[in-house]
Amino acid sequence: MLVVWNSLTAVPERTYFNPHVNGTKAIAISSDNRYIVTLGNEKENDPQTMLLWDWQNYNEEGYICSIKFEFP
Repeated sequence: MLVVWNSLTAVPERTYFNPHVNGTKAIAISSDNRYIVTLGNEKENDPQTMLLWDWQNYNEEGYICSIKFEFP
């Protein structure tokens, strides 16, 4: 689960349930606080997937871009 909290009011602004099936491994937020990037994978040995979220403009799918990383 990914929860975006308002740091001033301590109220959750947005919740994404199960963004990565096997858990989120890393997260970063853009300097303008508009975008969130998460890194995770579906199964333990699967390629990692990076998801880009525009958390201020909610849509039904959630993320706006997905990139899968496969290493030899």
